[in-house]
Parts: sequence; C-alpha cells; structure tokens
Amino acid sequence: MACAALVHAQTPELDRQDLHVPDYFHYKQDTQSGVASGAHGIKIQKWNAIGGPDGYHEGTLKPPMLQKIRIPRGVKYGFTGPKIPYSPPTVQPFWVTSPAHYVVTKGSAQFKFANGTKVVVTKGGMFYTAAGIKHGPIKALGGRAVVQVLADFPPKNGAPPTALNTGASLDQFVFQPQESDYGPPPPIGLPDCITIIPDKAPGVIAAKMEPNCHLPYHFHATGAFYFFTQGALKVGGDIPGKIVTFPSGTCRWARPAWAYGPEISIDSKKYTYFLVLGLPPTVNPEGAPNTPQQDIRNQLPEPAQVIYRNSQYGRTVTPGPEEALLTQKRARRHLRNGMVADGEETVFLQHPYVDGDEL
Repeated sequence: MACAALVHAQTPELDRQDLHVPDYFHYKQDTQSGVASGAHGIKIQKWNAIGGPDGYHEGTLKPPMLQKIRIPRGVKYGFTGPKIPYSPPTVQPFWVTSPAHYVVTKGSAQFKFANGTKVVVTKGGMFYTAAGIKHGPIKALGGRAVVQVLADFPPKNGAPPTALNTGASLDQFVFQPQESDYGPPPPIGLPDCITIIPDKAPGVIAAKMEPNCHLPYHFHATGAFYFFTQGALKVGGDIPGKIVTFPSGTCRWARPAWAYGPEISIDSKKYTYFLVLGLPPTVNPEGAPNTPQQDIRNQLPEPAQVIYRNSQYGRTVTPGPEEALLTQKRARRHLRNGMVADGEETVFLQHPYVDGDEL
C-alpha cells in the first residue's frame, strides 16, 4: 500500500488528509462494489472511490469512483424527476460534484451540453464536463450503449453551488479519436508499433497498438487511468510474476510514479485501443524513481500536492516467469504466420482473450 498526504488549496477540511491507497487498482468484474437497476432496463455497475473521504477524488491521485452504465436502445439516462400521477417519469439534465469523463465502450450515445447542443459519441470517444455543469440526459442510439463514467455520483439536479465552478478553460468538450489523427509517440523510448493522439484534450491521450506490440517498463509521474475500448491489453508489474488481461470495457488505475510493464496488445488481427488520463509516461528499464517518497503536484485548476511512500524504493526489477518470456525480445511487427509457436507465442496462447470480455 502507498500512503499519501494531501494538501488541497480550496477545501480546508482536506488540507492535511492522509490517504491510504493501493499502488494500482483494476476495475474488473471481481472488484466491483455493486450492481443496480434503473428505469427502462438500465443496468449500472459501480466501483467506489478508495482513500480519503467517500466519493472524493482529484484527477489520478487515487483510485476514483467508476460507474458502467448499460443503456438500452432509445432509452435516456439522467436525473429522474418526481413522479407525477398519470404521467411518465421525466429524465432531466444533471450535474455531478466532480469533473466527469464519460467514455463509450459499446455502441453510440447522444450527450447534451449545458447550452442544449446535442452531440453523438461513438465507441472509443469521450465526453468531458467540469464539476457543477449541467449535461445530459444520455441517450443510447442504434442499439444498446455502454458508457463508463469517472465521476462522483449520484447525479444531482437544481442549481449547483458556485463553489464547484473550477474556472477551467474548457468546461465541456468531446474527444472522438479519428484514425487520421494517430501518429508516432514522442521520442521517449516507446516502440513504433504504438501510435497516439496527444494534446487533443487536456490530460487525455488516445493510444492505438498493433497486434503483439510490447511497451517497456515505465511510469506516469502524476498517475494514470486507462479506459480500454477495443481489443485487449496485457499488463505486467502490478502483481508479481503475473500478466493481467484488460479487455474492452475494463479500466485500470496506477498511482503516481508506480512503475509497471511490459504492456502487450493481444495477438490477433485487430488493433488495441485505449484512452489514458494523465501525463505521458517516463520509460525507465530500472524501475520506479529511486527515492523513498514521491512528491506530486498536479496541474488541475484546483491543484493538490501529494506525498506518496514509494513502495518500490530500492527494488530491482525482476520479471516473473511470464514477464521474462515476454521481454526477451521486441515484438514482431507482423502477425504470426501459423508456423511453430515460439516461447513468446506460447505465453499468449496460455492467456486466451476471454477475461471479462465486454460484449
């Protein structure tokens, strides 16, 4: 576990709040905190925030609350108004008490800005809103839509407190990655089998990996939150000696300066896509920064300073059996041709793409 002390500029009750958070957290079926049913067939899975006051999160500094909302075709999700006799329930716009990132992982969904403008977000796209800004309702189009939202719930209606207006330069925006926008990553040590879209939205990176692509050991200075939207990614370094598979529809959080790797896209005919909240990674084959503590200050409109105990201090990177096989050589750029499998392919065959698949 990593212990962090938080200094927050605009909420005095949190000025010296000690946070006890894990080094990583996997948002998968076996870690969910609850399942709920809404009106008209809506299903909601929930993962609670970890560390500090319930429901509070700041960027990627600790594992935040996540909800996965399954919306049937033509149904709207939003704030349900009071029931009026002999009238159907109304679904109204709403706001939440934190910044909110909505990522579509299946189908397409219509979002509504505070000014009433409607926009369609398809699989792999994101709708963002600052805290206290009305938006929605969210409507599934064409078929069932699955939307993941990183925000402090439940949704609220009425006039939001003015204190929630963060003064962000972009209160609401849509980030819909386009194939033509992907390009080479900056020269930080990543292989050419990954392409990215940086700086299209504040703090959001879109990544696309060729099949069987390997990313080296690395960390994110201010932490990272992954939304897996297509294909699957295998991540080593969280659990010693184990590669964990993250299919589409799952998520992963890593604390600031937590070093992990390798990351490997599945061996198939399709690309792997995901979105990452946070700064670009630092590639470091030796592991985490070699200091006993990590002093992190994020760059959000309401900055917070956090000190983490570095649980990897003085630790030498020693890959487990699976990781050792996967890191012996750089991944090939082409699909395997059906010839005799080598050690690398054998490892992939031991981990079929069925773990929590979002279908």
